[in-house]
Amino acid sequence: MFLKTMWQEILFPFRKNLVTLICFEVFYRAAGILVVFPFARFLFTLSLRWQGRTHITNRMLADYLQSPVTLGLLAGLLVVAACYVVGELIFLGVILEHGRREERIGFVDLLRIGIRRIPGGLKRHHIRIVSLAALFFFAVEILHISPIAGTLALPPYVAEQIADIFILRLVVIFFLAGIIILFLGTAHHLPALVRPGGGNTAKRTAARYGGRRQLVMAFEFLALNISLNIVFYALFTLIVLLVAFFVHIFLGAAFILGIVLATIHGVYFLLSLLASMILLPLNYALVESWKERFFRFGDVVMPPAETRAKERRPLRPLMKAGLAFLAAAFLVGNFFTVRDILTEERSAVDYFNRPRIIAHRGASMDAPENTLVAIEEAIRQRTDYVEYDVRLTKDGEAVLMHDATLSRTTNAPSGTRVSDLTLAEIRSLDAGSWFDEAFAEEQVPTLEEAILHARGRTRQFIELKVADPRLEAEVLRLFAEHDLYDEARVLSFDIEQLRRIKQADEDIETVYLVGLFFGSITPIVEDEAIDHVAVEMNTLRENPHWVERLKRNDKEVHVWTVNDRDLMREAVRLEVDGIITDLPLVAREIAYEKNTPTFFAEVLRLLFGQ
Repeated sequence: MFLKTMWQEILFPFRKNLVTLICFEVFYRAAGILVVFPFARFLFTLSLRWQGRTHITNRMLADYLQSPVTLGLLAGLLVVAACYVVGELIFLGVILEHGRREERIGFVDLLRIGIRRIPGGLKRHHIRIVSLAALFFFAVEILHISPIAGTLALPPYVAEQIADIFILRLVVIFFLAGIIILFLGTAHHLPALVRPGGGNTAKRTAARYGGRRQLVMAFEFLALNISLNIVFYALFTLIVLLVAFFVHIFLGAAFILGIVLATIHGVYFLLSLLASMILLPLNYALVESWKERFFRFGDVVMPPAETRAKERRPLRPLMKAGLAFLAAAFLVGNFFTVRDILTEERSAVDYFNRPRIIAHRGASMDAPENTLVAIEEAIRQRTDYVEYDVRLTKDGEAVLMHDATLSRTTNAPSGTRVSDLTLAEIRSLDAGSWFDEAFAEEQVPTLEEAILHARGRTRQFIELKVADPRLEAEVLRLFAEHDLYDEARVLSFDIEQLRRIKQADEDIETVYLVGLFFGSITPIVEDEAIDHVAVEMNTLRENPHWVERLKRNDKEVHVWTVNDRDLMREAVRLEVDGIITDLPLVAREIAYEKNTPTFFAEVLRLLFGQ
């Protein structure tokens, strides 16, 4: 009965204006993304510049977060976010005023009244209202974010530092508890502060605030937010199960775990956005109900008549047009900024990245290597890149083949070399039966056929197996003719070959293949002909410091060829940018486990694993 009364008090003022509330929340969240998101990105970029960084690896994350520059800019961002919350509370206050009087208010009228109130509220009570709004926001979000945080994994280097600092954990616990207690002790001031002329009334209520009421408020606050969290996590579970169900139907059971892990954080983001549109209005309505039930602020239920008349006064047409133009120009400009941020391929913070999955010679465990069917299977398995090897025939045609001889992967006589046969002769060979009779009709494809088959569907690693000017010329032609610059890279063990290609076309991205290596990595780091590197896994394990050194110079680090689960996890821990593997589905699962705690990942594996 008690909870029923609480919910009735919360929902009653929204009944008349539910559509207006929904429209406002969607509009305000979109505006927030277009305003706060670019500002946060600007501050982040500024912090990197002031600290002389271009990239933050997980090893550097703790130092970055403790920097005075980072803490100062973070404080500035929190002030902006708190002002954003103040604006929302002022608009919600308008809706609640009309709702309690059982009056309807349109979306346009809501915007007009709220926009007129925001400057006055910030001017009169700027420190108090911003502080209380921030406290309100954090108190609400703590109960929502804490469970989500339990499903996110900290980088091992950061987790180790936190584990070693016991006092830090105690400080965090007491800080969070303190926010809740302070919120419950001051929340009743908010409704007065967000309304015109309500500041004095808020001061007069302090003496009327009792311990028993505080316990009731604490119980209602926890009951509301815990029940909402149960609903959100039930919805989250339902979405995960639906994703698994449709993946099983359309792709097969082998794809379920990888795709669930890949989509899980996207589901979190969408549900968090939805939750914020529900949590803040309902919690603010709860705070308003405390005022009505416990404090009876009769003098601030409605603003003075002259204030209401002023709020409803329409803007002058010229002013309205000017403001509309400035707002539109600002939001359109920020829309493109947000779009660019969201479409960035890699973040400057390694925590937000995951290793790319590169199918070695196509999906070579499921189809004959270096064939179109292997490339097609790699695409079906949602790999980020497909890698294949290229050699020249006797008549100078570029074909896909790893070995110098043909006998291992075709029916050619033992010892027959690729360079001994013409393209027509190689075309007559069976390139699939050695793997399985089901692929008996498969042929050796040309480089151009492979490029056209994968183009626009996945990205490509093109490994050159011979240092022949004719092969290099063919690669240059295909890049220019098919505009492959954004979706293909050229790999080679021969650094001189990469230098020739780079000199001929500087827009082609090169990847230097590193096997056994002795000496200093500095020449590779400083060589402008090398855009990225791909290192043999054992070599990288012996030289883990290479990763940070290369990334600081804007060179990506990939590893080859990794087919063991434990080695894949170690590659992820080393923060590599890509894993070249014969098992792309397995590698995909492990790559997406990166930010998921082991326990949570194991639960998903028990549910959906093979």
